[in-house]
Amino acid sequence: MEIVRTFKDAFAIGKECLSKINTSKSKPRLMDDYALPLNIDDGPWEQSETALYQTLSYIMNFLNHSCYMLCVAGDEQKIVKLETKEMSQFFQDILTNDVRKKQDPKINRTLLDDKQRLKKMRIMQCVVKPYASSSATSSEYEDMFKKINAPDGVYILNLTDAVILRKNGMIPWKLNRNVNLPTAYQIDRFIPVLSISGEEGYWDIPIPNYDDVQYVLKDTHPDPNYELTWAKKKAKQCFVVDQLAVVFQKTQTCVFVWPKWDLSKSMQNI
Repeated sequence: MEIVRTFKDAFAIGKECLSKINTSKSKPRLMDDYALPLNIDDGPWEQSETALYQTLSYIMNFLNHSCYMLCVAGDEQKIVKLETKEMSQFFQDILTNDVRKKQDPKINRTLLDDKQRLKKMRIMQCVVKPYASSSATSSEYEDMFKKINAPDGVYILNLTDAVILRKNGMIPWKLNRNVNLPTAYQIDRFIPVLSISGEEGYWDIPIPNYDDVQYVLKDTHPDPNYELTWAKKKAKQCFVVDQLAVVFQKTQTCVFVWPKWDLSKSMQNI
């Protein structure tokens, strides 16, 4: 799978796809009792160069969030990974000038004082950690979309636990307080953002997660009782502890936990 590092290259790929889309292509037929995912009808979605430009700029130049881009035009389908691996100056400033002011011993101030190291960190909600040294890609969704008659267009696949498009004009990451988006990113047109996580107050369109997709793609299923019906799934979340860094939010405060900490007690009441 191709990994795209720059906004310019990503926009060129998406623009080429938009030039080939067939707006008269028949839409996938849904079962009579199938409910459309949240936000799919009333979201700020548009298949246009303007929406493509704004969405990619928001993700790659501002959030610097790793995503995938799905391009569908007729029988042609392509997925590329978008990955910049560098924190924007906006978020560097928040961490150094805002979060650093908190008199919390758990915040790693050595990191916040190291500008070059901080630049190579990533943010997902309240998680701050280095980008991986190598770039991994996921093939499950590429395989899944090959089996789907998806409408022509360009889509963002956000295959992380973090939702990225907030409805109220705030940045998606709830670091230590709500922060307005910079004026340049207060935009109202996006190409559709499909995410494996969902949250109230966000425009992200929820799609099946890795477990569901892997289950469908398998020829044999070890668990015959695995529940695929969305309405019957339990409304629970799992918080996975990373060996490198864990940050969780509690009463609007970010707590930074680093490798040598004993997580057993700190995670009990989450």
